Parts: sequence; structure tokens; C-alpha cells
Amino acid sequence: MKKLIFLAPVFLLFILTQVGLANALTVRLNPSTVNLTTAGATFDIDVMVDDVTNLGGFQFDIGYAPAIVTVENASDVTLGPFLGSTGRTVTPVGPSIDNTAGKVTFGAFSFGVPAGPNGSGLLATIKFTVQSQTAGTLDLNNVTLTDINANPITVDVIGDTTLTAPAVTLAPTSLAFGNQAVGTTSSAQTVTLTNSGNAVLDITSITGSGDFAVTNTCGATLAAGASCSISVTFTPTAAGNRTGQITVTTNAASSPDTVALSGTGTGGPPVPPTTIPTLNEWGMIIFMGLISILALYMLKRRGA
Repeated sequence: MKKLIFLAPVFLLFILTQVGLANALTVRLNPSTVNLTTAGATFDIDVMVDDVTNLGGFQFDIGYAPAIVTVENASDVTLGPFLGSTGRTVTPVGPSIDNTAGKVTFGAFSFGVPAGPNGSGLLATIKFTVQSQTAGTLDLNNVTLTDINANPITVDVIGDTTLTAPAVTLAPTSLAFGNQAVGTTSSAQTVTLTNSGNAVLDITSITGSGDFAVTNTCGATLAAGASCSISVTFTPTAAGNRTGQITVTTNAASSPDTVALSGTGTGGPPVPPTTIPTLNEWGMIIFMGLISILALYMLKRRGA
């Protein structure tokens, strides 16, 4: 019984904590993850509020790395419908866009007779333009909420967005095979391909050029942080210095990525020996020559 009495407050505290977390007032960026594609592409980020009561106004900053994404125009920041959903008049404030520091600031306030909205909804939408396919974050900062009487509303949770992108790392970046007899195949050497980004790497092709043959264990995709092997052999088709490369084509920003290949062909194809006529062969040559001379002499005699 004493043990049950001791556990009861702990259990009650746990229940209250879970209820509190479930109803935490949250301002968040949606989606929470964006997989970046090519430079120049755009994507939308929604600023959402959850479990608010009597909302009268808001303001926020979103920080970003300008080398990765930018906000190009004021028209790329639009007001969501939630603040005015009860019929109050809404006035936007901003946006202020700084693509040097990497910050966009936006807000809005409302006035009128109706109460402010309760619950969850869309505060604003921001369109970002991709500058480079590089992993990063969008950071939601300086979030301010007020009720219709301009009293501050405490925000319990703020949610950011992670920007993901694949990245290719090849090691080593060159292979030297040394001397190899022409027409023979070397032992295999290995290059490791690693997806050093934080998004899935789509592999289009892995090819070799010149006198170098390539096989791999990579498949069509490679998970973030995963690695696979590329095996290379050298079969020189001629003597001398031979060069080629591995070319890896993917959805990474650096594609196509390459590894330099080199080797030296030695020996070459055998040279046919120079043949010298034997004595018997010389005799036959002289005999045939004499027959030819005699034939010419007989023809001249008849002609005379």
C-alpha cells in the first residue's frame, strides 16, 4: 500500500506532463525536412501555429545561409489565412528580406470586434530559391505572439526545417596501375564511393574509359552516410602510357565526379622475324632469272 501511495503522485505527474506536451503552443516551419534539388529550383515553407488561443498578432525571423537558399522578392512572402479567420481586419508588417545576412522578417496584427482565432493554422508562406545543393537549416527565430489586447502569448516549442542534399566523396581520387604487359589484365584496385550528404544519393551510372574496366556494388541508390565499392582493372591495348577515368553520374551537385586512372603498357605485340633466303632458295631465284633471260633472247631471235 505504501508503495502504491508513493507511485501515485509520480504517475499523476507523468500524465500531467504528457497532457502539457500534447497541448504545447508551437510555432513551426513545415515541412520539417526539404531535400534540395538543382540551383534555381524553388520550394515553399509554411509557418504554422498550433494550440494558440485568441491570437491577435505575430512576428518571426527565419535565418538561412544565402549561399544555399535566398528569398528573391517581397512577393515570395505571403500572409496565411489563420489570423483573419474570425473576421478581424489583418495588416501585414513587412516582409524585410536580407540576402546578405540571410534573414527574412515578417509579421501581422489584427483589429476588430471578434475574438482572435483559436487552435492551429497557417500564419505565412515563404518561397525560397535554391542557390546550391548543400545541406543546411532554416532557423525560426524571434517568434512573438500576442492576443487581441497586445498581451504576449508564451510559445512553448519552435520547430525549424532541415535542408538535405546528397554529396559524393570518392577515395582515392586517382589510381596508378604501373607496368602491365600488353593484352594482360591487372589485379583489381578499389575506389570507395561515399554519400557524405544527408539525403539519398541517386546513382545514374558508373563507367570507366580507355583500357580500364569498372564494376561496382553500388546499385541505383545510396543512403546518407553509406558507402559502396568500385573495382577497376587495367588491360593495356598498346605499349606506353595509358590513361582513363571513372565517371560517376548522380543527383549530387558535383556530378559528374571522376577518378583519374593511369598505367603503362609494356612488351607490345611480337614483331615478325626478318626472313633471309636459304642457299636452296637463292639457287631457285638465280635459276628462274636465267630462264627469264633465255626466254627473252629466244623471242628476239624469232623476231629478227
